Amino acid sequence: MLLVMALLAAQAQESAKGAQPLKPLTSPGNWVTDDDYPPSAVRQGHDGTVAFQLQIDSTGLPAGCSVTQSSGHEELDQQVCSLLVQRARFSPARDASGKAIAAPYNGRFTWRMARGETFFQPGTSSMEFELSADDILLNCRLGDKRLETAGQMCGPMTIGAPTPGFAAVGGGKHRRITTELFFEIGSHKPMLYDAPGQVEISKRTALFETDAEGKRVKCEATMETPGIAAPPPAVAEMCTAVPATFAGQHLAAGGKDGPLSGSVVVATSWKELP
Repeated sequence: MLLVMALLAAQAQESAKGAQPLKPLTSPGNWVTDDDYPPSAVRQGHDGTVAFQLQIDSTGLPAGCSVTQSSGHEELDQQVCSLLVQRARFSPARDASGKAIAAPYNGRFTWRMARGETFFQPGTSSMEFELSADDILLNCRLGDKRLETAGQMCGPMTIGAPTPGFAAVGGGKHRRITTELFFEIGSHKPMLYDAPGQVEISKRTALFETDAEGKRVKCEATMETPGIAAPPPAVAEMCTAVPATFAGQHLAAGGKDGPLSGSVVVATSWKELP
């Protein structure tokens, strides 16, 4: 199983009074997706975190990309920069007079091959960011190790720091952004994503079935993106979050390995706070 996680952090641009920093036009978390994991890295089990700097020109387009800290694997470093140059788009930075100028944009991206069985065990988890109306990170909470295993963590985020990468998600409001991870056997359980008052951003779902021996025989992946203006990325890799077999886990009735049905869901939404 492999999971490619979203961009973990974006550095705000320091500017003089009256100047305006770069602002992403689309969610940075969609610039690199699960389907972009290099096949050669998958075969060799390579993963790691890439720190990068994009050089953004006065039109808001990437003019170049450099790796400021390597993942340790050239193919992962190159893939991040190649995709960011193709997909990252910004409202350009402006100087104190309002003139559009070139500026750098810094961030990190984690490629991670899930190891062991922690992520495979049915259950739920969530990650929450609390942001001020001017996009200052006020708090970050990780529900348990499940999301950390999948590459999501609060460590790269600095409490009290500007986070312009989140401006496209409820910018201008004090809000909480929540990402939920569900892995369920049987019927799907209610999610915060669907609760009243939550503003839906995106939800990826993989519905799977197994045979009597616990072997996965069917998986269908879907994605809904009510809060993302850009075209949704491919979601076929969601099915790689489902084990190929549940043999020996005895999760079905009567102590059998199957048949089973269930779902893996990753959903992100936000809610305005007082």
